[in-house]
Amino acid sequence: MSSKPTMTPELLEKLRDAGPGGIEEALQEAFPDGLPEEILARVAPMIDKLIQLEPGQALEGTPFGKPGGNFAPNGVAVEGGIPKTNEDRVQRFLRARKRNVSGAWGRESSNIVNSGVNHSARKSGAVVDWRGLKAISADDLVVDATHKGSYFFGRISTASGYVNFAGTVVFLVEDFISKEIVEVCGYNVPDLRNVGKTFSVGRPVAIAEPFYKLRADGTPGIRFDSIADCDFIRNEPRTLVAWNELAKELVTNPSVKAGRDGEHPAAYCYRQALEACSNEAKFLATLHTNIATCEWQLANPVGELRHGLMALGLDSSVANPKPLMRVVIAVAQLDVDLHRSVAKVAGERFGSGTVQRLSKEGLEGKQVSSQRPAAGGGALALPGMVQLLVKQPQDLAQLARDKGKGKGARGTGGKQQTAADVKEFAKKLYLSGRHADAADHYEICYSLYAEEVASEVAAPGPQVADWVAEIGVALREQVGLAMKAGKYSDWLLLQCAAAVSLDPRSSLGWIRYAQLAAKISGKPATAIEFLKKAADDIPQQPRKDADHSGAVGTAEQSDPGGWHAGMHSLRTELLAEIQSLQKAAAAGTSAKPVSAETTQQRKARNPVPDVLDPVDLPDELDFLDRLSALFTMGGSKALASILGENLKFLATRPVPNVSLEFATNCPIPAGLDAANVQQAIAFGYRTSKANPQMHLIQMLENTWHLSPREVMKRFHGTDALEWLLEQESAALHPGLVLRFMDDLSQQWEEGKAPRLRYSGNIRSSFGNNPNQSEIMHLGTTHVAVGFNDLGVLVGAQLQAHPAAEFVGRPLRFVGLELNSYSVAKTKVIVQLIVTGSVSPTLIVQCWLSSTWTRDAVTAFKRAAAQVLSEDRSLLRKGNEEVRSYISTWVAAEPRSGNHGRRAWFTLQVENKYRCFMDTLNFKRQVDRLAHLNYSLTGEVAVSEGEFASLAMFNVPAGAPFMIAESVFAAISGAQIGQLVQQAIDRDPVPGVLELMVARFEKKFAEFRKMMHREELQIEVHHCEVSANWEVPCNIGRHLLPDAGPKTNGAILDLISSLYQPYTMSWSNVQDYMPPRAFHASARRCSAHGEVVHSGYSINWAFWVYGTSVTDYMDCTDMYPVMVDDGGFVRKLMEQACGEVIQFNAKLLSLDTIFHSPPFDTPLNIGHYILAVGLHKHWTNYWFGEADVEGRKASLRKRGLKLNQRNSGLQVGCVAPGTLFGCNRVQTPVCMNWTYDQELRLQKVSGGDQSLPAGLAEEASAWLGHLSHGVVP
Repeated sequence: MSSKPTMTPELLEKLRDAGPGGIEEALQEAFPDGLPEEILARVAPMIDKLIQLEPGQALEGTPFGKPGGNFAPNGVAVEGGIPKTNEDRVQRFLRARKRNVSGAWGRESSNIVNSGVNHSARKSGAVVDWRGLKAISADDLVVDATHKGSYFFGRISTASGYVNFAGTVVFLVEDFISKEIVEVCGYNVPDLRNVGKTFSVGRPVAIAEPFYKLRADGTPGIRFDSIADCDFIRNEPRTLVAWNELAKELVTNPSVKAGRDGEHPAAYCYRQALEACSNEAKFLATLHTNIATCEWQLANPVGELRHGLMALGLDSSVANPKPLMRVVIAVAQLDVDLHRSVAKVAGERFGSGTVQRLSKEGLEGKQVSSQRPAAGGGALALPGMVQLLVKQPQDLAQLARDKGKGKGARGTGGKQQTAADVKEFAKKLYLSGRHADAADHYEICYSLYAEEVASEVAAPGPQVADWVAEIGVALREQVGLAMKAGKYSDWLLLQCAAAVSLDPRSSLGWIRYAQLAAKISGKPATAIEFLKKAADDIPQQPRKDADHSGAVGTAEQSDPGGWHAGMHSLRTELLAEIQSLQKAAAAGTSAKPVSAETTQQRKARNPVPDVLDPVDLPDELDFLDRLSALFTMGGSKALASILGENLKFLATRPVPNVSLEFATNCPIPAGLDAANVQQAIAFGYRTSKANPQMHLIQMLENTWHLSPREVMKRFHGTDALEWLLEQESAALHPGLVLRFMDDLSQQWEEGKAPRLRYSGNIRSSFGNNPNQSEIMHLGTTHVAVGFNDLGVLVGAQLQAHPAAEFVGRPLRFVGLELNSYSVAKTKVIVQLIVTGSVSPTLIVQCWLSSTWTRDAVTAFKRAAAQVLSEDRSLLRKGNEEVRSYISTWVAAEPRSGNHGRRAWFTLQVENKYRCFMDTLNFKRQVDRLAHLNYSLTGEVAVSEGEFASLAMFNVPAGAPFMIAESVFAAISGAQIGQLVQQAIDRDPVPGVLELMVARFEKKFAEFRKMMHREELQIEVHHCEVSANWEVPCNIGRHLLPDAGPKTNGAILDLISSLYQPYTMSWSNVQDYMPPRAFHASARRCSAHGEVVHSGYSINWAFWVYGTSVTDYMDCTDMYPVMVDDGGFVRKLMEQACGEVIQFNAKLLSLDTIFHSPPFDTPLNIGHYILAVGLHKHWTNYWFGEADVEGRKASLRKRGLKLNQRNSGLQVGCVAPGTLFGCNRVQTPVCMNWTYDQELRLQKVSGGDQSLPAGLAEEASAWLGHLSHGVVP
């Protein structure tokens, strides 16, 4: 007799560990036959409590605790709080290692990010070229990736804890930058007797191109296969220059990102650089403060300001207010308004009381200026700073030595004086009132001290005082990193001014100061004015006093230290920056609004359908949780009795817990709120887990009810519905085409102008539907109408033409697009392809990604500027909108990457989180995580991009609003299957997104080669291809010759006479034209002959009766339905979810990529099978409308020139799309045809978007009754 199931303490603990997203699986595993009532009563409070938890919160004792208190960031308890010392970090690491908690190795679990590619480690024994490697932080290590071009650098924290005869060592390393602990495992280590010495505690070690992997026990660590991969010569950076060099490596390494606190690792290095020379810097800061005080006594506020700034750069600590107060006092004597600004900064840093007291003392008896700041000046564009910094020598030590020789301060009585001696003497001079002499001696002291400490601060052997410039570099780069993080303040501006004063020969400091001043003031012109002033004040010729002896000598003698050569170079660089800013400003003035309405007004007038208010999401999640728990606790027997034997697997099959997968393997994307991210992922997971069963039960029991909104969605509006309601019931049957467009065709034939056009109030960054795989021949022209982007060309097969007449000629790709945004963006993308220095990866970023790297921003802006200056067609009337977009991009200042990620995520929220439901359809975790990360961030070919996409988020006023989109929707399931098959020999097969990006990169590289060999020409135009022939042409008018008609019909004639297309693609333009009007317009484009056309319809299924499962259910009174009395819906769903769909997946090589059937509402699955069986009803109707018999005379009268080459009709391939994939439109019908009576099209079975041969027939066989209009 079997024992009665009970709730054990072990099971309770398992339920706690499962968390909100996994409790149902845990219960089902423990009680496969259903949950007893007494146990249900005991567990119900826990379920309710789990459901009510905030995202990231968990019951006490679970591993999902919030960060804070005595929990590490990953939720692992830490005895004694967060560790602060190296020993504490090691002990925490070892405790976590012992517990084998993945991701708890002294760091956030955010580091455990699977790259999606199982890269192998570096080849054992390979020679390491350290010169090209750049440092990487522990926070940037990615699991299962070999970090090419990088090295990991740290200090050994523990001796090797394991050694065997195979030469294996294991030890811990503390990262120099993040102070985190990483475990390292080395293989093939020789000389095991001295391994303790080789890997001794405290010894610095660098590991080339580290391979970071998950070991067999689930813990992460670095692996190296040869001692040659390690470098023990590199020492921990200790000097100013060494820290600056390390910081530079981190900044220029694209693999290094901001840490979990939002700070870039380089910022830490720059702070360490300043700390390395803090004692020396403080001494020099005192000297400059004293010199500034002397200048104050000499009534020279300009000199006081300069030395005050240098002192501030050398010592800006809160403990020393004097440098900043010297700046405050100097500015007060120069500009009263700027004095208020600087005093405010000082007050915020040191307290208003201190500032008032020191200001009062310093300004007593001084003349305070009432001068107003110059128009357009920045918030702190300090007066006189430019003249001061560019007109005084940088090498103060050289000048001080000259002064010292003249005054005899270098030594008396043969005794060499030290810096401390001269400082004391200068102080006595100051107290005696000899302020000028005191200033001179302080400068002499500066020289002596710089010589004394130079070798210690900046080894090896720098020139005197060069290390002061290195301090300026560290300070300047700290300001730059703060600006990258979106931080702008007057204090930063003062720090930048101080950095310039310490390193005035670097143009970066001047440019950064100008950018920061312009950003704070809100006046972009400020930067140009400031840099102009700086460039004008830099001496263009060597100064007369450059040679202190007065004699003419060598270049070195006349320009000691290369000072004037450096200043000349500075001026050249500033002038180049001014020119660049002026071009951007000029482009900005030409960026006119593209609509009288604002973007928000257009969005309000055309709201996104089905928008879900985010505040409703918690209630929805609560409902889904309870629904799922109900199914689980109700037992599989009750569910099976409703679903039936053939469908019960849909309710019981395991659902990948993506919430847990993401929490375990991925960090929260930068800039996004953790709670919102977790809710979005949970919504997709729980919807896929609970809703399919509920929908299926409603369908099978005929309890489904369509709302009025859902009815409108079923028919894509009211036109088709109204036509249906006018028909007799006896005439209704599956496959009935709702011919509401017949009236529009009749209006068109009468010369009227029915308006059927795609909404101009929305814009897509890229094509969101898969393109057909066109065949394009070199030497011919392809015209793409409604191309949207280069997806048509990317998906095409480019082949040489067999005929000799085409050899040696290029393929000409001509794009005609109504949307000005798409034209503008594609023009810039084409320019990027042509530019040889831009990598294909950057092109993919600019085309598809929501965030970009700095290199991508630079490349895009340069390409846009080049298009603006070279494309003369943009100056013609009709191209104003295209020019406005490109001008906006040239002048735009990119927003932060966090802004781009937030904006992208907001679009997904507005779209009811649909994309997160697609994630469950992927079988492999690598694909699910990649899809989730993309859905959250929109990032492609970049991770945590520094800037938001200019193309997506910087558009002129009045631009159409963006809608949610997905790069996964741009490729069909069949195309994904082809990519997977091509990579089938790789182990493991890479993720789908990685394969897509690699495909795009390869295509762009091929296009570049072809364009350079003059085998490919790409041109795109803003042009409307319209069937309203007699209407004046507005969009595309610039393409028409000056002499001749300016109508839409003239555009069609231009296509035939000028471009003479060999192939022509129409996207889904046919959905927006009456069929007769479309065919007549396409014939007009084909008057020259030999044209093969292709296109696809998305909307056709809306306009065919019987393509929706709801057409067979008693679910609405708004339109007549065919009530299912004979189990048709059940049979349909059994076939749809069974053999047909699974056979389809296997034949397309998708059975290892996608779940079959997908985790989706049964409505969509049934809709697809019905569409397969009924699509020919639509295509027969649509091609039937192409007949011109009886209408030739009227068509000729309206301008159509019919001949043997455009008056026939031959249909080639007609095929429905595949169900698998992430495109929201699952049933497009793709077609190709020709009107040329002399051509013979080769009929193939479907192409890359069709069902496999015989599958459509098999699907229609069991739906055979549909063809006869009978429902059993």
